[in-house]
Amino acid sequence: MSVYADSSFLVAVCTRNAHTSAALALWRRLEEVPLPFHPVHRLEVRNAIRHMVFTGDIAPPGARLALDYLDESMGEDFLHLPLNWSDVLRRAEDITASHTPATGLRSLDAFHLAAAVETRHTVFLTFDEVQGATATALGLEVFGV
Repeated sequence: MSVYADSSFLVAVCTRNAHTSAALALWRRLEEVPLPFHPVHRLEVRNAIRHMVFTGDIAPPGARLALDYLDESMGEDFLHLPLNWSDVLRRAEDITASHTPATGLRSLDAFHLAAAVETRHTVFLTFDEVQGATATALGLEVFGV
């Protein structure tokens, strides 16, 4: 089994939100450490944590702890995933052409799906229902939603 986690799952692992308990339990059950992590994850997860400060869902000290955890856990809980960016972006375009008109799939969600497919992951972790349904349609086994 080869597991890819989208940003919604990674944010739940790094912070305390409505999905944190489920994310941690699933991650332990799958025994998948470290989780793949690439520069888009870095941008999206770190910005989601900062956005939680803006919305009041996390206090600045909690956000700092979550951001530090990400930095300190590279190589242990998270491992850099090399991507062929051209192939991933082409695949993402194909996915949006096939699925967005019917589902409203967002471009970064399509990027994560494309990254999972292009790097031959078989399991997709997400708390996004549209992304999860699309992952299923792409032949990935989905956990989280």
